[in-house]
Amino acid sequence: MTCKQFHGKKRLFWMAMALGIAMLANACQKTPDKNVEKVERKMIPGAEVIMKADGHTMTLDDYHQCIDLHKLQGRQFSKRALANPRFQRDEAQRCFALVYLRDYVKEHNVVPHEGLRDMVLHETYKTLGVETTADVAKKIDVSEEKLESIIQDAMLPRMVERHLLETMPENELLDLFKVDARRYSFKLIDFPNTPTSSEVQEHLAKHEKEIIAYLRSNPRMMSQPPQAHFIRIAFPKDGGEEDIASFKNAEALRKLAIQEGSSAAIESCQKQASACKVVNDADNTHVEPRNDDNAWAFRSPVGSVSEVLTRPVSNEVWILTEIDPPQPYDLTVPSVRHLLTEKVMIETTPAPHILDTIKPLIEAPVPDLKAIAEQNGGRYRSFDDVTYAYIVSEKLVESPEVLRVMAEMSDREARLFSNPIVDNGRIYVFYVSNLTPASTDDFANVKARWIDLVANDPAAHNANKWIADQTPSLTTMNIKPIEFEYGILQPNGSIR
Repeated sequence: MTCKQFHGKKRLFWMAMALGIAMLANACQKTPDKNVEKVERKMIPGAEVIMKADGHTMTLDDYHQCIDLHKLQGRQFSKRALANPRFQRDEAQRCFALVYLRDYVKEHNVVPHEGLRDMVLHETYKTLGVETTADVAKKIDVSEEKLESIIQDAMLPRMVERHLLETMPENELLDLFKVDARRYSFKLIDFPNTPTSSEVQEHLAKHEKEIIAYLRSNPRMMSQPPQAHFIRIAFPKDGGEEDIASFKNAEALRKLAIQEGSSAAIESCQKQASACKVVNDADNTHVEPRNDDNAWAFRSPVGSVSEVLTRPVSNEVWILTEIDPPQPYDLTVPSVRHLLTEKVMIETTPAPHILDTIKPLIEAPVPDLKAIAEQNGGRYRSFDDVTYAYIVSEKLVESPEVLRVMAEMSDREARLFSNPIVDNGRIYVFYVSNLTPASTDDFANVKARWIDLVANDPAAHNANKWIADQTPSLTTMNIKPIEFEYGILQPNGSIR
């Protein structure tokens, strides 16, 4: 090959290379359009997939809407609660159930029954203390367009409830009716379940394995409850006419604390030395574990101010300064094992000394349940000729376990005392003096009205049980977008 031929081939080689690169570049310019479009779709805010199962997909937007639904129903969560990993996982699964309901009503063409939307709006107005949908949107901080979608979600459980009842086989529907329409006359007594220290110690010695198993299945019990720190400002009262001024002064200081903060509130109180006292300042806060009275603080940001709290000798204003997160118990400490055993007993086992006291009194020829309850620190309630549905709807009995036993009892179990039932940290015993079953004729006469009554109940008992059984098993879960959006609560109480 001559030198000239070699250089000619070399030039052709580089020309071919250049042409190939150009063609590749053109291909790359055309092909990425779809890929870029795909990436852009994935990156749309709120479109990130959180959970997926059996063709049902929940996105971050769906999760946001679940949080907004809580607000619509009067449940506000603090930033700390929204950043809690346990809350995020539990809420993601609850929200997935809602997405499943949404998909179900679309697939089966289920529409809201007449009056349901107005009913949900009326409940919302009452809960939030407003009068119009515009007020609702403002209160929960969403657009009116977005609000309509949230209202639709609020209707879903009752829409499915009615659909299930209207499509259920007649024999199954009759069985449900017979429970709801049974009439009871009964007496109920209950007592705080308070085991003694010696009973706790004996229970620990005999049932340590069972206690450990229970704790493992209830991890919430393995941590100390969170604590709230408060600045506490009090306006004394003595039972006279000046108590009205005390309350008004507390109200004024509360407004000042909301508008200008704790420092301004403390300064204002110190200027009213004879009428106001700073019981706890920022350097010496009042600390309480979470309980029913201070639950508002654990749903609120730091700096939130309580309502005026009326106490026997003062009207008080509390200002939230800090929340201590739950701390794990040290199970190597004997006193901790004793404490946790007591907690398990309170939830599961009747205190022996209480049973020993009330059992012979109940077994007397003519037991006086009212006297038994009142003389032993308990409560007594009596109900005559009420249906099971009425008991549930009016919340006459707060214990789900007592309701379950009543629903399952047979006619021949009337005029017998129930076994002791432990629920809500209390011991319950009831006596049904009369149990009147519902008949098939009753069902034929009131079926439509009964379905209306059940379908309009906000609790949607049958739909909730159905959704628990039907929601498909989780196949994928990704809470990273939730963590990125709301942060992650750290053991020291900070949010990262």
